[in-house]
Amino acid sequence: MLALLLGYTGQGRTGAGAERDYFRSSRYDEPLRSVEFQYFRFPRDKWGPLLTRMAQYNADCVSTYVHWGWHEMEEGDFDFTGRTRPERDLAGFLDLCAERGLKVILKPGPFIDAETNAGGVPHWLIRDYPETAALDKRGKPYMHGDSGMPRVSYLHPLYLELVRRYYGEVAKVAVPRQWPDGPIVAVQVDNETPGDGFVTLSNYLTHNFKADYNAYQVQTAWPEWLKDKYGSVQRLNAAHGSAYSSFRDAPMPSRWNDPRSGEEFQIYLDLDEFAEWQYVEALRRYREALIEVGFYAPTFQDLLCMPWDMAGMLGDLGGMAEASGGWLGTNVYAEVYRPWTIFTGDLVYKYNWDEYVHMAVWRTSLSGTLSSPYPAFVPEITCSRRLYFQAPIAWGADAANIYVGLQARPDNREVAPGRSWGMEACVTPEGRTRDCFWNGKLTYLFMERSGGFLPGRERPRLAVGYSHKPERAWNWDFRFNFNRPHRRTRHKALAEFTRGANLAERSMLIAGDLVKRHAEFDVVHLDHLKPGQIGEYEILALPEGSRKFFDLEAAEGMEDGPEVFWYGEGRGYRELEEMARRKGVVLKRAWTDADEVDVIERRGPPGSPVILSVVNRGAGPFDGPVFFAGGASDMRLAAGAKTASFVSIADGGLRAALLDDPRGGRVEYGEDEMSFTGKFGVIVKGPDYVMVSASGRGVARVRSPGLSRPSSSVRLMMDGTRREAGFEFKEKESRLEIDYDPGGRDNPTDLILVLRDGAALEEVMARYLERTGR
Repeated sequence: MLALLLGYTGQGRTGAGAERDYFRSSRYDEPLRSVEFQYFRFPRDKWGPLLTRMAQYNADCVSTYVHWGWHEMEEGDFDFTGRTRPERDLAGFLDLCAERGLKVILKPGPFIDAETNAGGVPHWLIRDYPETAALDKRGKPYMHGDSGMPRVSYLHPLYLELVRRYYGEVAKVAVPRQWPDGPIVAVQVDNETPGDGFVTLSNYLTHNFKADYNAYQVQTAWPEWLKDKYGSVQRLNAAHGSAYSSFRDAPMPSRWNDPRSGEEFQIYLDLDEFAEWQYVEALRRYREALIEVGFYAPTFQDLLCMPWDMAGMLGDLGGMAEASGGWLGTNVYAEVYRPWTIFTGDLVYKYNWDEYVHMAVWRTSLSGTLSSPYPAFVPEITCSRRLYFQAPIAWGADAANIYVGLQARPDNREVAPGRSWGMEACVTPEGRTRDCFWNGKLTYLFMERSGGFLPGRERPRLAVGYSHKPERAWNWDFRFNFNRPHRRTRHKALAEFTRGANLAERSMLIAGDLVKRHAEFDVVHLDHLKPGQIGEYEILALPEGSRKFFDLEAAEGMEDGPEVFWYGEGRGYRELEEMARRKGVVLKRAWTDADEVDVIERRGPPGSPVILSVVNRGAGPFDGPVFFAGGASDMRLAAGAKTASFVSIADGGLRAALLDDPRGGRVEYGEDEMSFTGKFGVIVKGPDYVMVSASGRGVARVRSPGLSRPSSSVRLMMDGTRREAGFEFKEKESRLEIDYDPGGRDNPTDLILVLRDGAALEEVMARYLERTGR
């Protein structure tokens, strides 16, 4: 019924512009670890000390919005240098980051949301140009949820003109500060498009009539879009069963009329496609405008979250990725919105099973395959809950941005409606760390020091396929259900077109079954494959009940591509295993004997460490063997309930471990062992040092035949002071024991280094000391 249209416009890892692209350069040798710091919310004189706190998350990057309304107070009156207020000194903020060795992700909008007034769009814009307001099907303005202010029509010509002018002013201070000449390594195009206000309560029940009905959209954009799609009125009439004399005669539907045929239904499919085009086209034009004013840093879009079974109906994810530069990040906000999920998850920053598969596995993989050569990126995720933060990283994210780094109290009332902001932040307005600070810090420390979060890692040979186009039909059939999502068609007359069209939901059900089986897989968007991408896989799993939507014979690359396995309706994992054995495909590369313990192997280029992420999603502790293909010996791990542990293996031994177990975490591999008697800590064994950082008191032990006697220790405190640390080396056992004192609440221990003779803190931690301003 629907053929897969394959195509891609992104850039490869080499070629024109690579020398100015951080992620395609030789300098991209460690994962991007970012924290959100919105400079305009904090006094100018606190920027330096607060940047120190951001770096102490072990971040190498800060992410910040640029608030259009804050910098263009009235039309034409711009301030990006602090002329009117020190907190408007964007140039100074970028320079301060550069001085600290911190990279910057710049997010100029135009819409930023960020719980600010009108989502960052200047207050004068709707006041002086009310014709630019975005309207729903009733003709009422879409309203921004946090501020109660109207949203603006994304493609209105006047709005586009004002956006271009704003970008031009931002460019004066930002363009010269792009990498490699400055700290800016990435630029976000808009934010969570279409964002808060367009996604109303009714959209959680259904996504019908999600288009913008602004007069320009209805009278100009809609007929022009129809003309581009059909070419002639005759073809339009044949598709719609109509008798229009011109494209302008075709109304933009604003109510449901119970179609009884494919022709009558086609107008609604077109409306859904047009609604998605509005935002894809807007992103394309915004990116073009950024390029026109001199931006060349990689651009990306961040994917707005929705409940798992509705994830495919918000928009054209692949189209947004391509329009914004070939890079799509995935924001993680688990949506628990049905009564039955409360008993398997929680209401605040925790996963039930379906959201775990959706947020940590399916979306992480899909954004990664859509974004290559750029990292699988999570632009917004809180670290206030440990497993919540770590699960997408365990399942393949190469880059993350902790949203948010620190709380603003009081907030800047000139830009935001609330008295305070960032309640989930792990740093207080005074700069003190909360307990959850260590969730981000220790995870980032492992990512930095493990040596395994590198570009070019091996891909699985199995892919789960996803296509969005059929979901435009499912959108009109979806109905909210207080129980599990329904499978029956809502409109019997449309069953031919809608049954089985919920492909995101169906592909996630396949992904969930594969997770339970400990199988390794990717998720690929079949409407937006890159050249040669499908040929990287040996098996492509598709939902059996949706076979009619895949015209694989017409799909480019499938003639020499993977063998298709139709999953479901009598054919499941056992049959998939048989196909894999026949093709020589290893489905399980890492696993345990425990059903609720997932092991994900990250294998980089030859010679790089192997990373094993072990997620214990069970209610009880785990203490047992961990198996992985290619392991030189057995591995054994002790981990607490509802935790993620990370292990780096290099040169036949342990390089680093992030251990989480209230009984004391431990990992053994061959003759090597790392353990920590406290609840949560990271241990790194480098060529000249052993490093420990933890959230509380404990004893860290490292046993390894290659371990030599250390000569000194340094206990680095959060205030920058240095002290000695207690350690004991047992030479006969090749065992080092470090007594980890976490320090006091006002001045915690940052980390402890035990050094070989001749090694110095400044050599081992040079980048970190630079970033923290020491």
